Amino acid sequence: MSLRTIVSLAIPTSVAVIAFLHAHAIGSLVDAAALPSAIAPFAEARAAVSTAGGTTSARSADAILDRNAFDHLTGPLRQSDAEAATGELDVHDPASAPPCDAVRAVASVRADDADESFAAFDVRGRRLLQKRGGELAADARVVYVAADRVWLEQRGVLCQARVFGGASPTPPPAPSASPMNGGAQPSALERELAGKIAKTGPNEFQIDRGAVDRILEAQAELMKTPLAPEKEGDRVVGFRLVRIRPGSVLAALGLETGDRLVSLNGIEVTSPERMLEAYAKLRSGTLDRLTIHVVRNGKPTNIDYVVR
Repeated sequence: MSLRTIVSLAIPTSVAVIAFLHAHAIGSLVDAAALPSAIAPFAEARAAVSTAGGTTSARSADAILDRNAFDHLTGPLRQSDAEAATGELDVHDPASAPPCDAVRAVASVRADDADESFAAFDVRGRRLLQKRGGELAADARVVYVAADRVWLEQRGVLCQARVFGGASPTPPPAPSASPMNGGAQPSALERELAGKIAKTGPNEFQIDRGAVDRILEAQAELMKTPLAPEKEGDRVVGFRLVRIRPGSVLAALGLETGDRLVSLNGIEVTSPERMLEAYAKLRSGTLDRLTIHVVRNGKPTNIDYVVR
């Protein structure tokens, strides 16, 4: 089964951890601090263009073109700076690029080779996967895939589509009085599921089957916990949970910040493709039990779940 086919399938009844891995399989997000590195290629490109433009050959034809000895009425043959800029993509300030029109980035997968990075898009109701340089429509081409957004060239203008974000971020609301006990308030999903996930023993949990579908509908909330690949040498050995908020769904399922996800019911999850493979195998039937193998504080640990 191809990656494109798996991504397009409807999500079946399963458990929240599978939904989390499936979401990250097409959107392995890293911490927001990585954003400057995502924009770096544009800065490098600008520097390269600037450097190239600042040097001319000793045998430059600029003087001849400016003089236009062939037709004094026409004027210089060389384009002005304004004319030369026409048709070229302006990448001077990618962070301030406007939101893309009718294109929403659903998720992104970063690769060491930027040309191999790809993203999933919703384009007027259609789900598409495309790599850097690929076309989404006649007027839209993928320019660069970052962790939390994708830059496109749309009708000759640079624009950005934020993962799960739609348009540019809105200003934060005016601060309100904080609760007396301090800390973040639980989301509607967390309040709804509070009594439907029970810890029955050390690293053992029971999940109410009726809560599973509700959890699966909230992949965007699960994606708030970023993953970071962990390597031993050149080999990815798992994905580390960068930050799990106390009281979140994943915290209720016994996962902790710093846990390295290694396998799911014995299936290694060492790449986005392997995550999708594990998801595809587990989705084929009704799931009653699930075992997540993690490395916690350097020690291998199993977390067992029973769905009732």
